[in-house]
Amino acid sequence: MNALEQIHTLQLEVSPQYSRTLRTRMDACTPEEVALLEEVAGMILKIAGKDLRSYCEGYNWICDAFLREELEFRRSGEYRLKTFADAFAQVYDRPEVMVPYMRGLLMTQLWWPNHTSALHYLRHSFLPTLPDGYSFLEIGPGHGLLLSFPANDPRCASLEAWDISESSLTETKDCLHRIGVHRDVRLRKKDLYEAASGTDQFDGILFSEVLEHLEDPKGALRALREALTPSGKLLIHVPLNSPAPDHLFNPESDTKLLDLVSSCGFNIESSAFYPQHGFSLEQAVANKLTISALVVARKNDADL
Repeated sequence: MNALEQIHTLQLEVSPQYSRTLRTRMDACTPEEVALLEEVAGMILKIAGKDLRSYCEGYNWICDAFLREELEFRRSGEYRLKTFADAFAQVYDRPEVMVPYMRGLLMTQLWWPNHTSALHYLRHSFLPTLPDGYSFLEIGPGHGLLLSFPANDPRCASLEAWDISESSLTETKDCLHRIGVHRDVRLRKKDLYEAASGTDQFDGILFSEVLEHLEDPKGALRALREALTPSGKLLIHVPLNSPAPDHLFNPESDTKLLDLVSSCGFNIESSAFYPQHGFSLEQAVANKLTISALVVARKNDADL
């Protein structure tokens, strides 16, 4: 079996309750999507090694956890947690939560079409627009999966990633090595709000699935604005209406997100919105269903 078949077969074994969704997912894929999924599956096999079953079990964990949060979201109309301190106490400081959470999140890159679409957008709609010899920064690199795309782009001259957790950066370094990224990647323990100093600037910044974890999203965007070169671009990937055990901030709709980004000193260059499988964007917004939102922005010259 190829990598995708191998993982899909094991996931069906581990997750019989989701077998219909998993089979439908694969049946709906275009040849181009299958090729991307095969590439991602190959990287996941290298990251997981002998622990692949636990990653599949992590997918069950994340589906169950998200369902519980979804029920609360439907009752209250809001995310359950309000502060980073709450998220730290309930999630980040508990290995028994973080391990299945992170492993399950990695598997969603295969099984959730909106997540796969975001990967495709990064590779085909963002990176090619950066100049030859571009410098690149990712905030919160996690397993290093997204970072591997600019890392394998010969046009990328320098590569950096920031995280506030030393252990997370160690995990990123290990995963990059496992998936075969051997070029120099500068991994720094640094708070993204320090970007406001303007001492480090990049042609491209990836800010993927971080904004929803923050108490001060405007402050984060304004800080990252200062980390862009004059012609640099920021790619924001944030889920809308996506309750999770550690999500704090919800932009709610495509228009509200675009207004937020614009208000932080950016001009919107392009955007894409991928609703959860089976729904149109209009249906997803009207019913507050999950949407993977991607926004490419350049800083404008206005004073903030």
